Amino acid sequence: MNSFKKIIIILIVIFSSFVQGKKNQYNNNYIYIKNNVLLIKINKFNGNIHKIKLLKYQNNKLIKKLNNKINTTIYKIKKNDFNKQNIYFQNKNIFYNKKYVKILWKIKKNNIIYYKYIILDKNSYKFYLNFKIKNNTNKIIYHKIYYKFINLENNLNNINNISYLNEKDKFEKYNLYDTKNKTIYNTNLNWISISEKNFSTILIPEKNNIIHNLYINNKKNNNIIKYVNTIEIKPKQTKIIKYKLWTGPNLTKNFSNLSKKLDLNIDYGKFWFISKPILKILIYINNFTNNWGYSIIIITLIFKIIMYPINKWQDIILNKITYIQPKIEDIKTKYKNKKQKINNKVLNLYKKYNINPLMGFILILIQIPLFISLYNVISQTTEFKNAKFLFWIKDLSTYDKYYILPLLMGISMLLTQKQDNYSINIFFTPIIFVILSLYFPSGILLYYTINNLITFIQQKIW
Repeated sequence: MNSFKKIIIILIVIFSSFVQGKKNQYNNNYIYIKNNVLLIKINKFNGNIHKIKLLKYQNNKLIKKLNNKINTTIYKIKKNDFNKQNIYFQNKNIFYNKKYVKILWKIKKNNIIYYKYIILDKNSYKFYLNFKIKNNTNKIIYHKIYYKFINLENNLNNINNISYLNEKDKFEKYNLYDTKNKTIYNTNLNWISISEKNFSTILIPEKNNIIHNLYINNKKNNNIIKYVNTIEIKPKQTKIIKYKLWTGPNLTKNFSNLSKKLDLNIDYGKFWFISKPILKILIYINNFTNNWGYSIIIITLIFKIIMYPINKWQDIILNKITYIQPKIEDIKTKYKNKKQKINNKVLNLYKKYNINPLMGFILILIQIPLFISLYNVISQTTEFKNAKFLFWIKDLSTYDKYYILPLLMGISMLLTQKQDNYSINIFFTPIIFVILSLYFPSGILLYYTINNLITFIQQKIW
């Protein structure tokens, strides 16, 4: 029995050593490069990117990880031939300086020298993934370069989309889950983007005469997006194929420096033409306040000043309706069983006091697009993600975990309701709004609360 136990223990030790060896071997296949905002896991033999972590963004106290794996492969081909010869890199070197980290792979094959290099800037979500091919032969050679984005961990909550801007500045967008296997485009593109909510992996090709093809392969567990270049290299010629990659938050202030119209990649909804100016104003204000919460308060004040004539007009109409309400009740009592007579008398009363009963409702409708546009800006713009304001408010883009802001918003609504003698159930509306807004972004609730407090002050002044 003791001998049997010894054999079992020895087998366990051997198996554990084997597994640990395999694990160490697996870990040794990768290298990590890091700057102030990114941590990238790279296969040290072929330069494929296996994982990207965003160091300044956390999700449930874990560092945010993008769900896109990036493989880059180069093949030698014959002209008009589908047969491919994979080029495997061997030598790897890493270079560091104060501005960037550079990893270089190199191989020489049949008098052709291949280079592949990744350059990561010090403090940016942007990096470069480039190839250089030196043709030292006396023949024209042809190659295909595949940039393959493997969208991992399919989850509808990530809202994964692919979008691109072609050379004619036409913007197209597809939902990865609804798109079947297809060739999307076969010419130069300004950029290609694979987006999760608030975050994107963006490929920006260099302008050249290379033939490009974009494909989507929709599989059960993940989506594969392939961007393929076909390259012709003449004898004794060197060709460099350059690409910029952005892997990180959808920061509008950075997008303008990357490529044109990248802000189209952010979905502001049907009122985008209102959302974009609002965002520009907020960014401008934030340059002075350096706090998105204060910026929301200031833009609320600006909106109230702009909307003052409309709000004043609305208040006048409501006051008139309040004033004639007893007269309407008298008419209903006097002509109790004569509906047509009641309607005529009430309409005459409205005409006498110059009241359009629909105008108050129309004035409210005018303000709805403004609210929806601001909602989309705060919920869709990554600048507000992890944006702290005061005390317990740590993220203006998500709901208040302590539900203090919804309560404050309800109290502010109640203050404005108490000024209206014609309100029947002054507590009903605030309570409903508090319940509906429990999971609204904190930035929106801040806007709504300040807006109500200003209204309350206006009512006191008027």
